[in-house]
Amino acid sequence: MSEDIKEFDGDEISADTADIAADGVQADIAANDVQADTAENDVQADITADNSQADTAENIAVDSDTDKVNKDAKWYVIHTYSGYENMVEQNLKKMAESNNLQDMITDIAIPVEEDIVEKANGKKKVVERKKFPGYVFIKMVHTKQMWYMVTSTRGVTGFVGPASRAIPLSQEEVVRMGLEKMIVSDDVIFAPKDKVKVISGALESFIGEVKSISHDRKKAHVQIAMFGRETEVDLDFSQIEKINI
Repeated sequence: MSEDIKEFDGDEISADTADIAADGVQADIAANDVQADTAENDVQADITADNSQADTAENIAVDSDTDKVNKDAKWYVIHTYSGYENMVEQNLKKMAESNNLQDMITDIAIPVEEDIVEKANGKKKVVERKKFPGYVFIKMVHTKQMWYMVTSTRGVTGFVGPASRAIPLSQEEVVRMGLEKMIVSDDVIFAPKDKVKVISGALESFIGEVKSISHDRKKAHVQIAMFGRETEVDLDFSQIEKINI
C-alpha cells in the first residue's frame, strides 16, 4: 500500500513508547528467570529431549510437538484503521516468518461476506465486503512477548479487550464470525423438501427448501426465494437449520 505510515499520526506507536513497552515486558520476564528476545531479534526456542522446558506465560517456547502448540492457539481480535486491514495482515505474516513464529501464529483472517445487489439495469451482482472493517483476527499462542511483538507491528493499534488486554474469542464467537466452521455431527440429517433457515453467510435469515443433499460433502442444495424469484444455492450443513413451518 502506498500510503505513508504518517497516516497513523499520533496513534502510531512511537519509538519511545515501543522502548518503554519492551522494558516492561523484559522486566516481567526477568522476574520469572526467563530470557526472551525483543521484537528486533529472532524468537527461538531450542527444545531437546535432554533439555525440555515447560512453556510459561512469559516465555515463547516452540514445542517440538506442533499439534500441542496449535492446540494452545486461540483466536484474538486486533484493531487497526479501516482500509489498513490487508496491510496489517501482510505485516503480521512477514513478522511471523522472519522470526520463525509459524507455530505461535497459526492463522490470520479478515472475514468477508458476499452481498447480492441489484444494479440499475436489473442485473444482480455479488459483491464482497469486509464483515468487520477495522479489525483483523489472529490465531496465536498468547504470551507477553507475543503480545508485544503483535502490538508493535506496523498498523496495529492494539488488541480488542479491556486496557488492550488480549481476550480470546469463545468457540461460539469463532463459528459465528466465520473464522472456523462448526463441526457437524453425523447425527445431523437433512432430507429433500425439508424447510430450512440459513443461519450464516450472505443469505443469513433467508428461508428455503432442500432440493437435494450430499452427505459426503456435508452440503445441501437449497432453493431460496429472493428478489421475487427462486434461486438455488449449495450450503454447508453448518449454515442451515431445520425449521417447521
